[in-house]
Amino acid sequence: MHPEHQLNLFCTSCHQVICGECSTLLHRDHRCTTVARAGKVYGRFVRGAIEQTRPLEDYALQSVGRLNDLTVRVNSRCEAVQQEVEAFVDEYVAALEEHRRALVEQINNIRQAKMEMIMAQKLDLGKKIRPGWEVICKI
Repeated sequence: MHPEHQLNLFCTSCHQVICGECSTLLHRDHRCTTVARAGKVYGRFVRGAIEQTRPLEDYALQSVGRLNDLTVRVNSRCEAVQQEVEAFVDEYVAALEEHRRALVEQINNIRQAKMEMIMAQKLDLGKKIRPGWEVICKI
C-alpha cells in the first residue's frame, strides 16, 4: 500500500510483511515483530517441516519403485497370457479347419456313393423297361 516505505515489520496476526505506517493504521491491534526475527522463527518452522517430511519422501520414493516393479510384472504376465491365448486359439482354429475338411470330404464321398447308387438303380430300371435305355441314363 505504501511503496515509498520499507517493509520492515511482520504482522503475526495476518502473516504479512508490512511497513511502519501500516502497523499504526491497518494493523494497530495486531501483534507485530521485526522481519529479521520473523525470518528466524518461520525459518525454524520451515526447517522442522522439511525434516518431518523427509521420511515421507523416502517412503513415497520406495512406494513408487515398488509400483514400477509391479507394473513391469503385470505387463509381463499379461503378455504371456495373451500369447498363450493366441496360441490356443490358433490351434483351435487349425483343428476346426481340419475337422471341416474331413466333414466336407465325408459329404463328397457320401454324395458320390449315393449318385453311383442312383445311377445303378436308373440303369437297372432302364434295362427292365426298354432295351438301350442304359445309354440315355448315363447321360
